[in-house]
Amino acid sequence: MSIELISASCPSSELIPSMRALWKEAFGDGDEALDAFFVTAFAPERCRVFADGNEVLGALYIFDCELKNKKIAYIYAVATKKSARGQGIAKNLLGDTHRYLVRKGYAGAILVPGEPSLFAFYEKLGYEICSQIGELETAASNTEIYVKKIEKAEYMSKRREYLPENGVVQENCNVDFLATYASFYKGDNFLLAAYKSDTKLRGVELLGDTDNAPAILRALGCEKGFFRVPLQNSPTVKLRPFAMYCPFDKTAPKPEYFGIAFD
Repeated sequence: MSIELISASCPSSELIPSMRALWKEAFGDGDEALDAFFVTAFAPERCRVFADGNEVLGALYIFDCELKNKKIAYIYAVATKKSARGQGIAKNLLGDTHRYLVRKGYAGAILVPGEPSLFAFYEKLGYEICSQIGELETAASNTEIYVKKIEKAEYMSKRREYLPENGVVQENCNVDFLATYASFYKGDNFLLAAYKSDTKLRGVELLGDTDNAPAILRALGCEKGFFRVPLQNSPTVKLRPFAMYCPFDKTAPKPEYFGIAFD
């Protein structure tokens, strides 16, 4: 039986243990990853939950973003408790969240489906694909290149310079959370957020001249790497649907690029 109407709310501190339990059940993350999120990126006003008493049955989290001076909500980690699935909780939680965001002055909401089958689900709720992403896998080259590690503040400033037209600006809590597992780098004509795993590099986002990817790997001491890059025509870059957008303000510009997803 589907729940026709639910009223979500910003959670109280008493609900956080149940929220963490739901997150673990849905995504399999451990306490270290959850601690990083709740310390750097969580705020009650940027979270919506549906709870039965102190048991959280559904939850989602919000990162504040910006497009052309308009507020955009990045909706993240949408989850429903396994025992409560099939009752319309996620659908109604998102609908309630949309109304909440409109009241708060957001121009729209953006999200990245966790798996291909979810694109159809979100489309029924008013979302449409707004951004593709390029995925580049490559090995290190023998070319020398200048790569410098930088701090969060410089990364945020430089990222605005490199963003494609109608690219979503992701700063503050976005970068605070990203910095818990990734580092930031710049070169003469590129900007990179990435993390290492053994001899491999995972490029969360590479902006600028993406042809530098093999040389970046060599400079950072990695043998192979995977990079997400903006849409481009290149035989070495695989393209796939990425972000979906639900507009609340029909007069506001729509995002055409969304680069940092916490997956």
